[in-house]
Amino acid sequence: MKVFRKKLFLFIFIPLFFTGISEDLLSGDLGPADFPSEAINSGPKSSHTAWCKQLGRNCVIVFDKEKMIVDNFKGIKREQFIDFRTSWDRNEMYYYVNYLNSENKKTTALFLFMNRKAAAYFGESLSRWYNQDPNPYPITY
Repeated sequence: MKVFRKKLFLFIFIPLFFTGISEDLLSGDLGPADFPSEAINSGPKSSHTAWCKQLGRNCVIVFDKEKMIVDNFKGIKREQFIDFRTSWDRNEMYYYVNYLNSENKKTTALFLFMNRKAAAYFGESLSRWYNQDPNPYPITY
């Protein structure tokens, strides 16, 4: 009886196991390198921690589809964005972001970074958000 169970087990489960493997191989899946399709088709998304307007004043900047949001405030749409400029002071990186506020007046926001890689990633994300590039990019820091 034990031999019969072993043979039945092998007869049923081994083909299922190999069928699952061959399906994965035939479907072209790249496993852990794959991004979910909703990440690619939903627009640019990223989150960044910086200092806002002054050193030590933490804030979180989120790029989500058409909006740039700081600390869960209303945020701005891409159409409100005018431009940005950067400057350095020793180890600090400054991003001055010019935009039209809700009253249609030109306003400048200041984001400060002490980590150059984080600053570069923010700059790349800002550009991707402006260009509405939805392709996911790896975080390399």
